[in-house]
Formats: sequence, structure tokens, C-alpha cells
Amino acid sequence: MSKSIITQDELKQYQQAGLFNSVKTMDGGFGGLTTPNVNMPAGILTKISPYIVSIITRKRTADEVVGRRMKVLDWEQEDLLMPIVEQKGETANYSDFGNPPTASMNPTYIYAGHQRISIDVVNGRLKNAQLAQSRINGEAYNMSTALEKLAISFNNIAFNGVPGIPEGSKYPIYGILNNPDLPAYQAADTTTANASFETFYKDVVNLINDVIAQSMGHVTPDSRMVLALSNKRAGLLSLLNQIGNKTVKAAIAESYPNLKWVLSPELDGAYTGGLDVMYLRAESLDETRVKEEGLQADTLVDSAILGFSELARAGAIETHSNYTSQTMSSGTVGAIVSRPFMFARRYFAS
Repeated sequence: MSKSIITQDELKQYQQAGLFNSVKTMDGGFGGLTTPNVNMPAGILTKISPYIVSIITRKRTADEVVGRRMKVLDWEQEDLLMPIVEQKGETANYSDFGNPPTASMNPTYIYAGHQRISIDVVNGRLKNAQLAQSRINGEAYNMSTALEKLAISFNNIAFNGVPGIPEGSKYPIYGILNNPDLPAYQAADTTTANASFETFYKDVVNLINDVIAQSMGHVTPDSRMVLALSNKRAGLLSLLNQIGNKTVKAAIAESYPNLKWVLSPELDGAYTGGLDVMYLRAESLDETRVKEEGLQADTLVDSAILGFSELARAGAIETHSNYTSQTMSSGTVGAIVSRPFMFARRYFAS
């Protein structure tokens, strides 16, 4: 019969021989060769999200506030000259032998400089390969960033123009906020302290009436208009009337069905001293009426446009050992106001 019990003396003999030694063995078998570690290697349990978060800039509103974009000159040209023609003349009583007054015209011109802006798109081979490991298309995002920066500058010039005169040009570039041809700012009756349905509704109606009166019948309550309001004054649109059943925005829509509201961050603090602004622009002359009055087919009916030469002009791709580069450019003449009488503007004194 086999022996199953080990005595203390026998155990000591076995330990001296190296068996059952607690220093040399671990629970369940032989000792490990590496330091025990319960942690997983860095990143092995990390999942890369299929979604990418893009940091956004503030909303750009030039196309809505100022007007549509229009190519008005070529990239190589330095200045814009746009004719404005006033029809002149009057009638007199008929006479067989008299000489009636002569129909004539009075041509004047809008002048604007040409501002070109550029940004480089550089793609490193190693960097983009590393970005690809986190599911980011480096080339696409670099190009998107360049186009975004050009658009931001284009929008800024549309509102604020360009300081001084652009290199190579003879004339300044104006934005919609500093164009000297526009009617002067008027103070709104609404203030932070007295803001109510009645005060703000009256300010809006007065703004619209200014444009209707200035246009001598070309703008009516049914005309397409844009009313741009400082972002900080957005709450004024929700002011309720005395019985609490109608907001300012709803009441204005009943009388002026084709008026569009635009909240614009560029109008926050846009007037001298950092005061908030609201702008009204009638969009265009009625094209049917233009034809009836015998104006030329190519007559510009817009009250204002965003003039440009190029929006995203791509330069040649330069290939280097480990990276490529390409210049993207834009050219702008700012906000071209062809019919100042179709504008009115107010500032909030407090």
C-alpha cells in the first residue's frame, strides 16, 4: 500500500532538496519570469469613436444681411468701376414751333478696391498617416479649414470693409456697416429699461416706413425685405402685447408678409461706442416694374451685392519629399451698395 502521509522530518528533507519551497514556487506551479501586472497595455481597451467633433465658429450672415454674391471683376484686375445711371428730363406743353426739353441721363460710378487674401494648405505625409489612425482625413480637414478661414475673412470684409486702401488699388473697400452712402443711423426708442411690445413694434414699423418713403413707391409693405437684428436683442422679437396673445414677430408678419428676420452677431456692438444695431434692407427692385420703365435688361436690381473676383482660387500643388503645399485665395470688393435708399438703420442707445 502506498504511503500518503509525509512526516515533518520528511518535509524538511524535501525542502532542503528544493521541493515545496515557497520562495521558488507560486500557487499552482512554477514561479513567473516577469513582474506580476494586472493592468492592460495603454490603449488596448480604447475604442476610437467613428464620430468627429468639429469646433464651430460664429454664424456668418453677410449673404443674408448684405445680399447675394456676384462676380464683378477678374482676379488680375485691381479696381471695380460700376456705372450708375440716373434718368433725367421733363415734359412740356406741346407746341408746333417750340423746343421741348431733352431727355438725358446722369451717369455716376461706384468705385471699389480689390482685396486678395490667401492661405496655405500643407499636408505632411507622416502627420496625415498618424491622423488616419484616429480616423481623421488630414488632407480633407486641412482644405476645409482653409476654405473656412477664407469665408470668415470674406464675411468680415462684407460687414466692416478693409482699413486703408488695398495694395495696388486706388479706392477703399467698404462694408455694410461703414458704407458712407447709406442713410444715417437713427436712435431707436426701445432701450433695455423700457423694452415692450409697443416700443419695439413702433421702432420696426418706423424703420420699414423710412425705406418705403425713401424709395418713392418702389418698396411697398409686400416687398421682400430683410430685417437684421443684433443677436443680443433677439429677445425683443418675443415681447408680447398687452393681452399676451401675440409677439412682435407675429404682429409684424401680418402686415409685412415678405419680411425676413436675421439674427446677426456682427451687429452686436456695431455702432460707435459698442451699441447694438438693427438694419432693414429691401432686397431688390421689382423686376416687372424695371421692364415696364424701359431699363436695360442687364440693369442690376439688387439693393446691394457681395462683389468678388474669386471665392476659392486654387494655386499649383507643390510636391516636396515629405509634404505638399497649395495656396487657396479669394478676392473681394466688399459690399457694393447700388441703391442706398432701400436701407434704413437704427442703434439701441442702451
